Amino acid sequence: MQRFISALEKKSLKIKLFLAIGYGLLIMLFVGFNAMSNIKTLSDQTNTLYKNYLLGVSHLKEAGIELAHIKGSFSDFISTDNALRKKAQQDIERAISAVQEEIIISRELMILESDKKLVADFEVAFGKYQRHIEQANTLDRAQAIALLSTTSLTEALTTADTLLTTLIQNKETQAFNAAQSLNNARKSNQKLSLWLMFLALILAVLSGILIGRSITQPIKNLQNAIEELAAGNLDIAIPHTAYQNEVGAIARAFVVLQSECQHMATQRWIKESYANISIELHQINNFPEFAQKFISTLCPLMSSGYGVFYAFQDEKLHFLGGYGCVNQAHIHQTLSLGEGLVGQCALERKPVMLNGLPDNYIVIRSGVGEAPAQHLMVCPILHIDRLVGVIEIASFKAFTEAQNALLEALMPTVAMSMEILENHIQTHSLLEETRQQAERMAAQTVLLEEQTVELGAQQAELKETENWFRGIVESSPDGMLVVDTAGIIVLCNKRTEAIFGYEVGELLWQNVDQLVPQNIDHPKMRAKFMAEGYARTGDKIYLEGAVRGLRKDGSIFPVEIGLSRLPNAKHKAFICVSVRDITLQKQNEQVLHKARQIAEEGAQLKSDFLAN
Repeated sequence: MQRFISALEKKSLKIKLFLAIGYGLLIMLFVGFNAMSNIKTLSDQTNTLYKNYLLGVSHLKEAGIELAHIKGSFSDFISTDNALRKKAQQDIERAISAVQEEIIISRELMILESDKKLVADFEVAFGKYQRHIEQANTLDRAQAIALLSTTSLTEALTTADTLLTTLIQNKETQAFNAAQSLNNARKSNQKLSLWLMFLALILAVLSGILIGRSITQPIKNLQNAIEELAAGNLDIAIPHTAYQNEVGAIARAFVVLQSECQHMATQRWIKESYANISIELHQINNFPEFAQKFISTLCPLMSSGYGVFYAFQDEKLHFLGGYGCVNQAHIHQTLSLGEGLVGQCALERKPVMLNGLPDNYIVIRSGVGEAPAQHLMVCPILHIDRLVGVIEIASFKAFTEAQNALLEALMPTVAMSMEILENHIQTHSLLEETRQQAERMAAQTVLLEEQTVELGAQQAELKETENWFRGIVESSPDGMLVVDTAGIIVLCNKRTEAIFGYEVGELLWQNVDQLVPQNIDHPKMRAKFMAEGYARTGDKIYLEGAVRGLRKDGSIFPVEIGLSRLPNAKHKAFICVSVRDITLQKQNEQVLHKARQIAEEGAQLKSDFLAN
């Protein structure tokens, strides 16, 4: 039965509806056929009743009626009226013929042998009676009356009438019995029809229940599975996925939905785990605690009972933290690139996975027992392409896709967090140095404030000295300038501006080269003076002879220049230049020179004259 129900559940809804409708129609056809069969049986029995009994009774009664007509025509048959007698003869002949016809028909409808014998006896008696009537037709009235009045005729007629009455009674009794039998058959058929209808109804209900259950039960199973799925049980097995019907199609659609829900749940788990680990790691400010916190949080998520964390520093892998380590003394505290699986993973920058580990490879131990790990994963921690660490974890069972995806998502974040932590540590160190420097600077500030007060006094004194020096420069009869090593005039007196034809203040911050004719390489001469000549402060040199000055109007005039290097100020060297216009002196020298030449020429002429 269960196999039948299971097979029925696998059928399509169309087939189930077809079976339900077809089964209902089949039951209706069966009940209808049975009803039609019963109706046909009753009809046949009714026809039999009619033909064999009722029709026989009818014909016998018709024969009785005709026999009565014969009796009634006797008075006219012996009448003196010939016409009336002739009519009576005709009526008797017709009645006799009718009786014979009815008896012939009735004989064919007789079933019982006793009835057939009665019919034969009736025919004998009626034949005797008929012969008397035929004989009477040949006699005159008196003879006919005498013949008809004989005992033999009366006995024949009485016998025929008695036999006919007996036949009619027998037929009526048979008809009544047949009717009773027909009625009983009708009741039996009716009862049978009711039982068949009841049975058909029960079968229809049972088939409806079976077909309905084959439809509702898979749907109910799917509903329960969907409710479990909605409650968060994403690993529940969806039933009826193998059914090649509408329920199977819905089940397979829910399998797709389940897969999507599992994918979303996996992504949600990855994101939540990722966020929790990221938050916890951001609150740590040293590498050992960082490594221990990360490996301790990661291993439970990876269903791992063993894990170690190595940081890559100074071209070495250094052990910083572990989880579930059976004997930490056996763990390598430092590894080189390419040394072991951890070193090889660090060297190649690629994850390493091993399955089916030997029993003595890694042991995972708890308080109640221990067992060897079966699966191992070594994963590098990379920030862009730079190696910052390696983790090694082991488990009893293979790592799932979700766990691998979580690990893949975490590695860049862990690497970035390590970079941030390293920067934080460096920043903290720099801040500590800055704090110490700030303390030193604060102490220096106090010292500088004291020095500032002292410098203020010195500056006031220098200002006074500067004003005094400016007074001397301004009161000098010669032009006075102060220039820096680049030749910029930083100070000049009014006498200088007057010598060179400039307005007051016009020469300040101008280059001294504009006071020298262009054919003189003054920058070279100034550089040579600064490099070679009179390096000691206070030394002075006077330039005479071909030294020329250039006025603002472009005229060139002879000058006498005095150069003196001043003490350095603000890490700069300055030159004090004294300028004197010797135009008048040169003119006087020329006059004297000319007078001397004239005197010499006169003396020469005198000598020549005296000699001659």
